Amino acid sequence: IAKSTDRLGNEGLSTEKSFTTRKAAKISEVTVSDITLDSAIISMKSETVANTTIKYGPTDAFGSTKTETSGSYTTEHNVKLSDLQQGTAYYFKIVGTDEAGNTTESDKYVFNTLPLPTISQIAVSDITANSVVVEWTTNTETDSLIEYSSTANIELQGVAKGEKQSAGSKEPTKEHSVKVSPLLGNTTYTYDISVTDDHGNKAKSEIQSFKTAPDVVAPIIVKVKIDSQGLPADGAGKAQTIITWETNELSTTQVRYGIGSKLTPDDKISEENKAFTTSHYIILQGLTPSSTYHIQAVSKDFSGNEATSDILTVLTPKKKRSLMQVVVERLDSIFGWVKNINIF
Repeated sequence: IAKSTDRLGNEGLSTEKSFTTRKAAKISEVTVSDITLDSAIISMKSETVANTTIKYGPTDAFGSTKTETSGSYTTEHNVKLSDLQQGTAYYFKIVGTDEAGNTTESDKYVFNTLPLPTISQIAVSDITANSVVVEWTTNTETDSLIEYSSTANIELQGVAKGEKQSAGSKEPTKEHSVKVSPLLGNTTYTYDISVTDDHGNKAKSEIQSFKTAPDVVAPIIVKVKIDSQGLPADGAGKAQTIITWETNELSTTQVRYGIGSKLTPDDKISEENKAFTTSHYIILQGLTPSSTYHIQAVSKDFSGNEATSDILTVLTPKKKRSLMQVVVERLDSIFGWVKNINIF
């Protein structure tokens, strides 16, 4: 109500009116997202249209500012902070300025940028002739990967000389333990460790090495199988068969074999496949059809320890008859006179 008084003391009153003051640019719903090694996005809402400025820094004294660059006042705000230090706690607060120039400040907040993964405390344990366990820690959760190769000038089945092999796990963790096997006994290996966190940040160790223990134990041969059914004759029309087996350590591949059910001084021995492997197979050719053969698997490890399997026997398939032989035999059973026909 407005009131006026003239020189004579007469008063005049206006009708009652009302007005509403502007709301302050109150800040709410503050979130931090898309945090990387060196950046983050701060989002918030203001109760009235406003422009916002972020005060931020590695201490609660701040030291840096970043103002919205959208060029227009709004109630929903996003400000990206860049050029931050990795693995650092950043404090910040928000200053909102409305169209009339009035300001308001938020509470203080803090977030942490992502750290680069680091690898430390590398150790090798449980060393045997055929395996080791490599352990290490990381400052943040990552996967686990070891790439290794032997310094020995040998051939591994399916692996070129000097080619790296790998072992590891995709499970995120800070405490890592990877068993590396199968390995050659009394042999030096070089390796390095690689890790990747959930955000794709990577780290790699320097090249390390370990040496396996001396090997004085022969391989163990298991799962020996012989299969000759359904195999075609070899190029000379002889029977052939496949022998497969597995060993508990890297070793060579060879078989002893001969006609009959027992080993004899006249047994043959196949050419040794010197590629070291744990899964073995040999195709024996030139076998006499419809004959019993004894077969024994033989494997030697890198240290020369030899293992032999139990003796298995197999009956080779009959020699397949040609179409002409089948026809002649059928005619002979009917007419009897075709037995004088020569078959070549």
